[in-house]
Amino acid sequence: MGLSASQLTPVTPSQYNAIPQGNAYYPQGIFIENNQTGEIDQVSGGQRYWVSPEAALKIGLSSKQIATIGADQFNAIPLAGNFVAPTVSTRT
Repeated sequence: MGLSASQLTPVTPSQYNAIPQGNAYYPQGIFIENNQTGEIDQVSGGQRYWVSPEAALKIGLSSKQIATIGADQFNAIPLAGNFVAPTVSTRT
């Protein structure tokens, strides 16, 4: 990080543990899977959108594109609605 020892502030374990923990960070657009239910959602704007099996098939979603997370983490993200697959134009 490019910091020198003089730029560091020592803290005790109790001080460190007293720092409130925020919500987990998930990148915009990431697909997540609940490790208990198998539900797949997309994260957008700090909320999750349920991805139906039909929508997943339509966009060609593969397991390599999905991050599996714990149910407690998954459920902590507010559910906003349903994922809508983008419309693909067939014009040439």
